[in-house]
Amino acid sequence: MGYSFREDWMSGRYHRDMSATSQSRPPSPVLVFDTLNAYQRTGALRAAIELDLFTVIADGNTTAKTIATHTQASEKGTRVLCDFLTVIGFLAKHDHHYSLTPDSATFLNRHSPAYLGTTTGFFGHMERQWNASAGLPAAVRSGGTVISDQGIMGPEDPIWVEFARSMAPMLAMPAGLLAQMLGAGRTDKWKVLDIAAGHGLFGISIAKQNPNVQVVAVDWGPVLEVARENATKANVSTRFSTIIGDALEVDLGAGYDIVVIANFLQLLDEKSIDGLMRRVHRALAPGGRGHHVGLHSQ
Repeated sequence: MGYSFREDWMSGRYHRDMSATSQSRPPSPVLVFDTLNAYQRTGALRAAIELDLFTVIADGNTTAKTIATHTQASEKGTRVLCDFLTVIGFLAKHDHHYSLTPDSATFLNRHSPAYLGTTTGFFGHMERQWNASAGLPAAVRSGGTVISDQGIMGPEDPIWVEFARSMAPMLAMPAGLLAQMLGAGRTDKWKVLDIAAGHGLFGISIAKQNPNVQVVAVDWGPVLEVARENATKANVSTRFSTIIGDALEVDLGAGYDIVVIANFLQLLDEKSIDGLMRRVHRALAPGGRGHHVGLHSQ
């Protein structure tokens, strides 16, 4: 279904259908109020994740009273929150009992390997730093951003430590898939460079599948501390080294069989991308490969 939707979107069919629908009905303020009140959905979901409400329900606590007991919240507040989450599609309700939907069971139950609850830290940090919607008019007027000239690309911006810790669970699976795609199950003596490594999982996943891989991770010092922790947990710390500094300026070294650039190029302007790619090319060993991984909204 997702693939069909994307194709419809890319072909313009979805846009045309929406235009036809909006032109065939009388004006309605519903879209206006739904959008202005969307912050309520965000707030409710964040509150539920902070209370670990979805995990509590998954553990068999299905009434407002038992959920409230296990989340250490009031029964009234719990019932109001659960009812709202039911209305917007995160819970189901029958005879005063709540249950998880397939989406919330997969992504919001802490016991699930696909749990995404940790991402609230990073998105919350981004919202606070960018002043959310309050700064958008100024950003539109300037054609840029209302934060510093460097934005989140400033030296050792703390947001990337938050990213490394919060987003790692979400990116563990893509990192593993990339390692499989590269054939990391072989025993080639690879030297891998992980640029803007963050949590380090892309390089670490390759090292986990191939005992002869040496990984070099490039990022700011505080961020690399998180990557080192993950390398230790994965039992590859003896094959994991770091280069501290700006990935656009620091000496990358040479002789790499594989260079991984994950979720980084979309943050750069054309000139910076061109410069980085030239430096990556020089760092590759003969026959070496570069791989870009990016997250997309569609």
